[in-house]
Amino acid sequence: MQKKNYASFPDLPLPSTEYRLYRWRWLILIALLLLNLSSGMMFLTYSPIPNYTAVFYGVPESYVNGFSITYSVTTFFIGLISIIILDTCGLRISLYFGASCNLIGAVIRWISTIPPVLCSHDYQRSGYMVAMIGQTITAFAQPFLLFAPTKLASFWFGPKERAFCTSITSIGNPVGIAIAYLLSPHIVESNGLPTLLWIYAIPAAVALLLTIIAFRKSKPDTPPAPSANVEDDSVLGFLHGLRQILGNCSFWGLMLVWGIAAGLFNAMITILPQMLCSYGYSDVSSLCGRAFVCHHLLID
Repeated sequence: MQKKNYASFPDLPLPSTEYRLYRWRWLILIALLLLNLSSGMMFLTYSPIPNYTAVFYGVPESYVNGFSITYSVTTFFIGLISIIILDTCGLRISLYFGASCNLIGAVIRWISTIPPVLCSHDYQRSGYMVAMIGQTITAFAQPFLLFAPTKLASFWFGPKERAFCTSITSIGNPVGIAIAYLLSPHIVESNGLPTLLWIYAIPAAVALLLTIIAFRKSKPDTPPAPSANVEDDSVLGFLHGLRQILGNCSFWGLMLVWGIAAGLFNAMITILPQMLCSYGYSDVSSLCGRAFVCHHLLID
């Protein structure tokens, strides 16, 4: 049998016969799932209740759309940076940052509902600005959380488990959106907006605590498979991969189709309650929103 000459491939590590799957990986998976679920809830907290939010903060209903638009704008500007940080700093640091932003922003949003904290003659509009600051901070967390599942699957899971890991952790965000559509109208009607915001801060706090406990390291000491050894975590490796996909016509086609679909989905779930309420369908707007999100999950 001919012996393979690995010296002719200097960029690849020598093969290792030692591979291991850690049980700890399931706790890590749950932590990232909860982070993405909480991020989805933060993203769509206000959209299912535009009338309540507008009255509480003393702003037009169109201003309520800004809470959701903040996520799209923030992801556009820092999405690429978050990918580089994930590659260079690793999962642990990136997810610590994302989980911390998610909780800090949630707390600031709740602070926006406390009158004594806001020293202004125009309390309501000041509250809106404070809430927008909190929403922007939570938006900074989303790219780090949404882009982490593939890294987690590559570093901690075997080849046969990676599709499952990526699907489960990625589905947390749309599930969080569906939960927000379900809970926001009911909680606001019975307890008010301040109660809603501190209830939504609880999953963010639990997710941060679980992230601190679960993510002791970005990578396991022993890789789960040979392919886990071939990861290039340098900025140069990222830029090399970026140049490759930018020259791929299939990538551009996929990005165009997926980008249009994602944009339409985000726009619809943001303005759907306003569209329905304007025609007197306020009672079913939450149900229609949940049905829309569930249909999106089935298609995915």
